[in-house]
Amino acid sequence: AQLVDAGCEEQIWSSRYDKDFDDIFAIQSDIAASVTEAVAASLSIPVESAAPSGEPHNDIKETNDLTAYTYFLHGKQLSHDRRLQDSIRQARDFFNRALERDPIFARALVGKADCLCWLGVEGVEPYTDSMEQARQALHQALEINPQLAEAHSLLSILHLAGDEFASAETAAARAIELNPSSADPYRVLAQLRAGRGDPEGMVTLLEAAYELDPLDLTV
Repeated sequence: AQLVDAGCEEQIWSSRYDKDFDDIFAIQSDIAASVTEAVAASLSIPVESAAPSGEPHNDIKETNDLTAYTYFLHGKQLSHDRRLQDSIRQARDFFNRALERDPIFARALVGKADCLCWLGVEGVEPYTDSMEQARQALHQALEINPQLAEAHSLLSILHLAGDEFASAETAAARAIELNPSSADPYRVLAQLRAGRGDPEGMVTLLEAAYELDPLDLTV
């Protein structure tokens, strides 16, 4: 693990972690805590300030099946390519394979819902059916893990697409509360501000989204 000053490419801190590969999620939590403490010390800031804020949505172990988790990671990688419908379909297949091994893997359900939403909005598959399946997957994910920020974020997008503006705002606000580093809910709130005739508020929210994800062309 390394901490590098992007401005001058100077290495501020680095460390190596060797762990027995028996529980990947325990390893992730252990290393994350160690890195947080070390980086906080390097930057002379309190550990509690460096720790993630809000509820511990990322500390919930969602699957014990390493194969399911591997399928999930393949799906996430493919789902980032929004240019090709084949990539999204393949991503959906990987999420489905993860869910076959672990039907209560909440993040895989969100990934599947995201793919269904894209396929419906882009007209690749029937819109109504795709969006309804996406909603069902999201509601199932939230029943399993009500604190899953990405589920609330995607749900806000579905509400917005269905002109359910109050629900969209509530879901987006909840997503930000759980994970302030997520750019998508800021974009949803920006569209809602635009619809209310508040261009300044819209720009402020889009700027927040851009700061969080400057490579996203939709901002």
